[in-house]
Amino acid sequence: MNLVRRAFEKKKKHILFYAFLLTVFTAFVNGLTIFYLPIYLKDIGLSGFQIGILFSISVVVGFIFVFQIGVLTDRFSIRRLIAIGLSLMALYSIGFALTKSFWLLLVFFFISGFGYYLHALSLDSFTLKMVKESMGRMLGIYSAFKSIPFAVGALLGGYALYLFGFKAMLIISAILYLICIYLVFYIPKTSKKVEEVKTYFKDFFKPKILFFSFLIFIFTLHWGVEKVSYTLFLKENLGLSMIQMSWYIAVPIIFLGLASMWFGKGFDTHFSTKRLLVISFVVSGLGFALLAMTTNPWISVFFRIMHEIGDGAFMVFVFIGAKSFFSRYKLGGSYGLITIVTIAGAFFGSLIFSPIGATYGYHVPHIITGILSFVAGFFILLFKKE
Repeated sequence: MNLVRRAFEKKKKHILFYAFLLTVFTAFVNGLTIFYLPIYLKDIGLSGFQIGILFSISVVVGFIFVFQIGVLTDRFSIRRLIAIGLSLMALYSIGFALTKSFWLLLVFFFISGFGYYLHALSLDSFTLKMVKESMGRMLGIYSAFKSIPFAVGALLGGYALYLFGFKAMLIISAILYLICIYLVFYIPKTSKKVEEVKTYFKDFFKPKILFFSFLIFIFTLHWGVEKVSYTLFLKENLGLSMIQMSWYIAVPIIFLGLASMWFGKGFDTHFSTKRLLVISFVVSGLGFALLAMTTNPWISVFFRIMHEIGDGAFMVFVFIGAKSFFSRYKLGGSYGLITIVTIAGAFFGSLIFSPIGATYGYHVPHIITGILSFVAGFFILLFKKE
């Protein structure tokens, strides 16, 4: 924890303090219910295909709006964008608690997708713009502040769902999102500059950015699997209860946050981007495949921790790549385009592997995408220059 303490020696005077504090709170609230949605949707009678469609709808929202949101963070008040996003998340939580209709759920998934990207991308954009010294260390800490509270939320959410039920937790989430808005107005203002939209795409289609984006797409295919098959795998294959699932989900994510801080600090001292890449693909992919090749929960969670350590290296790599490749005044829109690539990976991952998991077993999507990432890591090691 000395790493965190040194990063915030000046506490409230630090320009990133309130943004990081808000990141902690919003990550916690996001974690309360998100992992358990597929189970809830299955329990109310939705098919695997319908569940896949619902998650794909929120992703489609990202395809349509994320770039525009990123450009808005370059041109307008980031604080206002975050506040609107959190308000929409509260609206989604309330609406989701009041209906079981597939078509109404589509509407609320649309609202949640827009609200999530609006507040999350705005926080990412603010952080990338403001981080200057000790880039790897600060971005590693930011990644940890996104993941560790999320894990705590998932852990407590599992207990709360067991005690109070899903609808009550959605109402609680709505209240907490509204409380988070209070912190928004303590975030410092950012400088703004209007850049022509075509310049964002001109930067994006440079060969090094396209290769960067291709690697991100391959890696994030497994994010789609996690959305539609992960908790179902824990329930159906490992036979875990809701409480056991909450521990299985939360503890490895804490390792992701700790790994992010370690790899971020390592980048400032001795890690190269190639080393981060190889570690992320090989370690994450191998862990993701192996966790699904056993029905022993203890062995499985060991490999899940291994997977999350690889994910920690990947998160640092993405933030450092975006910070290094793009102009400060175009970071919002440019990072929005990179986010679209991650959305594309998750979209195709969820759409392809949701029916595969329902048909052949929820372990199969984990194995396929894990092996794909593992093999990609060796290609990076052999062919990519530093």
